[in-house]
Amino acid sequence: MALKMLAAYYSCGCDAREMFKGMKNKPAMVVELKCGTPAETAIQQIKNRQYIRASEGYAGEILLIGFSYDRENRDKLHSSVIERVSR
Repeated sequence: MALKMLAAYYSCGCDAREMFKGMKNKPAMVVELKCGTPAETAIQQIKNRQYIRASEGYAGEILLIGFSYDRENRDKLHSSVIERVSR
């Protein structure tokens, strides 16, 4: 699937977020990565900081995707949460 990156923001540690616009008839995505905090925290941060503003002008479904990685437990790959919003 081809995606167009609309915005990318990186902070210290392994937290990062990216916004992708999908192909025609496919949803856009906001992806937030976290280490050591629940994936739900990533979704809440997307909402609180209004990261979907990067998609202004886009009308359609947007997937909010939160991933959480655990530095301590290498056996567990990650946890994730996905929410759908419409504009």
